[in-house]
Amino acid sequence: MSDPLEHLKAAVATAGGQKALADLVTGLGHPIRQAHVWNWMNVQNGLTPPYVAPLVEAATGITCEQLRPDLRWERDEQGRVTAYTVPIRTIHGGSDATNQSR
Repeated sequence: MSDPLEHLKAAVATAGGQKALADLVTGLGHPIRQAHVWNWMNVQNGLTPPYVAPLVEAATGITCEQLRPDLRWERDEQGRVTAYTVPIRTIHGGSDATNQSR
């Protein structure tokens, strides 16, 4: 899996800085501030919110798959993002923690 933080840093660099990225995303229809981008980088470990990732992709060319490799992205015939899904990890065997004796 690729590192979302490194890809977000690349998006910021491509845009010309955190404020520039925020301005580009805002111009594409979702108002955000530089502080949001800072938070994604420094608190969220590079995880761009999935509803913003397509706008970051449109603004910078850094793909949703690079920004959020933990999600499955669906695209139409033109390559536009149409949806994303959150994969659920399968739990294999073992007993349920709530059924264990104390």
